[in-house]
Amino acid sequence: MKKEILGKCMLLMSALIWGSSFIVMKNAVDFISPFTLLCIRFVLSTIFISILFFNKIKKIKKQDLLGGFLAGLALFSAFSIQTFGLQLTTPGKNAFLTAVYCTIVPLLSWLYFKKKPDKAQIFAAILCFIGVGFVSLDSSLKVNLGDLYTLIGGFLYAVHIIVCEKAMKKTSPIIITALQFAFASIFSFIAASLFEDISVVFHIDSSIYLQILYLAFFATTLCYLFQNVGQKFVNENIAALLLSLESVFGVFFSILFGQEIMTLQIGLGFMIIFISVLISETKLSFLHRGRKTMIKKLFTITLSLMMIFTSFVPVFAEGEEVNIVGQYGIVIDKDTGQVLYNKNAHDKMYPASITKILTCIVAIEMLDDLDKTATITQSDIDTVWETGATSADFTVGEVVTYRDMLMGAMLPSGADACRALANNTCGSQEKFVEKMNQLVKKLGLKDSHFVNTTGIHDDDHYTTAYDMAKITQYALKNKKFVEVFDRYQYTSSDGQHQWVKKVIYKSKRDHIDTSMIEGCKSGYTSKAQSTLSSLLNINDHHYVCVVGFSKNSDGYNHCTVNDTLALGNYVKDHYSVANIIKKDTKMNSVKIKNGQTNKVDVITEKDIEAVLPNNYNPSDIKYKYHLKDLTAPVKKDQKAGTMDVYYRDTKLETISLNTTQAVDESGSVVFMRKMKNVVLPCVMAVVIILVVLLLVRKIMIKQRRKKRRQQRNRKK
Repeated sequence: MKKEILGKCMLLMSALIWGSSFIVMKNAVDFISPFTLLCIRFVLSTIFISILFFNKIKKIKKQDLLGGFLAGLALFSAFSIQTFGLQLTTPGKNAFLTAVYCTIVPLLSWLYFKKKPDKAQIFAAILCFIGVGFVSLDSSLKVNLGDLYTLIGGFLYAVHIIVCEKAMKKTSPIIITALQFAFASIFSFIAASLFEDISVVFHIDSSIYLQILYLAFFATTLCYLFQNVGQKFVNENIAALLLSLESVFGVFFSILFGQEIMTLQIGLGFMIIFISVLISETKLSFLHRGRKTMIKKLFTITLSLMMIFTSFVPVFAEGEEVNIVGQYGIVIDKDTGQVLYNKNAHDKMYPASITKILTCIVAIEMLDDLDKTATITQSDIDTVWETGATSADFTVGEVVTYRDMLMGAMLPSGADACRALANNTCGSQEKFVEKMNQLVKKLGLKDSHFVNTTGIHDDDHYTTAYDMAKITQYALKNKKFVEVFDRYQYTSSDGQHQWVKKVIYKSKRDHIDTSMIEGCKSGYTSKAQSTLSSLLNINDHHYVCVVGFSKNSDGYNHCTVNDTLALGNYVKDHYSVANIIKKDTKMNSVKIKNGQTNKVDVITEKDIEAVLPNNYNPSDIKYKYHLKDLTAPVKKDQKAGTMDVYYRDTKLETISLNTTQAVDESGSVVFMRKMKNVVLPCVMAVVIILVVLLLVRKIMIKQRRKKRRQQRNRKK
């Protein structure tokens, strides 16, 4: 009985440690490349298991190597793909989606060992597939790339289990475990050498080494030891149940450390996957003994898990503290692009006239002089009235400046102004739209596509709140665009047109304080509803805010403005600009080759400020170094590399790190250079002289011999 309790504790501890390892891996992989991280982890694990089981491992035979090689290859492949997935998704998702291997193994066994899965395993696989859909699919039925990598990793873990099952039939599990660690470390080293800068291990923070040590000893060596021993004393079904809690602990730690954005959909997906794993691993056989008691226990466990999944919801997840009508919303820091609020920001939306932000910045980047004039043509006003688009009221033959066109596009939202910009800069609407999509691609935005310059509805003309925020952020780097975007009212150069930003004018008329909004562009179509992209000034710091598909209702008018102000006040109440590091702060050191000293400290070139939550935890600030060895002589304030600054998983900024002092060359290097510059030329000169003397001597000897021969011939 005591051994059974000990075994259960060991298995539960394995699940707990493995669950915690997802959050540790997530943090470590932000500062060290995946293959390098795995290389160190597997090398240390090989060392640890070799020390613990030396007597068994020394009995390795040649025939064991093939099984160890294949197991190591499968393990390396699974870990690699899973780690790449972890970079692009949350630790909780990574934990649960990896757990699908439990339902895949019976299917692979069917293909390889001809072991037909039973009904419970088939049902578990179908249930697991449904759960994966809940976790991974967004509203547009797209799968996050990180989730896809994780699912592939889960499949490879299943392959790894099948390979190990076959290999362990011929030899000891300990030997196969040791060999697979050894081969996995070799594969990781080869991959790291080919695709990564493995020298980064000499520049990472000591805390990262502690995390790697935790992964290598506790999450790899110790957990495998606990699993092997624990399974000897515990019924296999109960053991499988306890080990399947790994995914639950993964979510728990992810929520605990603020890495998980929990929604009802994802929570249901986690529950479905967990139940499918439970069915696959145990066939629910534990319910047959003491049926009523076990059902009560299962109900209690399920209810507890549901409470875990639904109670730990981060305040930033879906904007619960902000009452906005818009279906889409986002706020980002204008300087860094850090996302401070997100409501369906990556879901497809129709932009309507905020498209004109992209139209204007594309045109501005092709114009040298905004005061240059052009003549409005019939092509510029074609289709404006037919499509029901708004107009700047330009007339055919009217001579206007490009500034007039830009203001006409931004203030009255004139479709004629947009068409005039396109025709006069690219010659046609189609070529200009190509430029728009080229810029979107340049910005790395993959969820947007534009087919016109005005935003008039087309099913193939779409974006996301996130993409529009990034487009606006990019445009605001251009001073000419800022002048147009911030303008509240404008009179055209010929005096025929006076425009005002109606969305702000109407809000002010109804006594709404819009002083927070420095600039904006609004839009509306029946399919897009009301949209607004804005530049907010909050305590002298700027943010970009986008809201979409917002609707007026009784008692709630000026919907996009009120949504924007609500988000602005949310940021004002929850965030502030924090000084993370002051200028000239020592951060690290770099090696010096051929110097009077072998290393020198490096410091920050400027203050680092970032928008962070009020009362943020300083331990959530992480640094990733990109340093290079220097060769003396080194100057003071010489650039030695860069440093990425992260808040949790969000990259805030990259700054240069400079040396604190000058480092002269060492005496031996100076001496050797003098030897090279003085002695070597002298030696070369002596050699040349000797060669010349030898040649002269040889010539003289030839001449003497010739003269003697001539004298002999005369005597004859």
